Amino acid sequence: MDYLTTYVCCGIFGHMVERYFYNKRMEYGDTLNKFFSLKIPFIHVWGIGGIILLYLYKNNNATNLILLSIIAGILIATLECIVGNISLNLNGYRTWNYDDGICPMCNGYVSVDITLCWIMCAYIFFKICEILSV
Repeated sequence: MDYLTTYVCCGIFGHMVERYFYNKRMEYGDTLNKFFSLKIPFIHVWGIGGIILLYLYKNNNATNLILLSIIAGILIATLECIVGNISLNLNGYRTWNYDDGICPMCNGYVSVDITLCWIMCAYIFFKICEILSV
């Protein structure tokens, strides 16, 4: 049940975050992101990322949370690379693009600055899990 709850909460939270940044980008005339043609307030890749984080946290064998966060950030960046390329092949368009980020990789679906953000998000997620004694 923890995994289902995490999937739903992270997917909804991800939609709110993406919507915020999408609106900020639209202020500057950016029309690249087509995520929000979806009618549901949910982003699956964020839900899957939440499951990965919860799995890592629950199966953590006394690893330092900072090291665990780095591992999680790299795994989620890898997930972004895979999902981004699958989405491009299935949909025929790019749903996100980090070409303007620091050192873009994987056809622009991953960048160093976004990976660092994922590491920070993972650390916060693990701290919340620690507080809630998940």
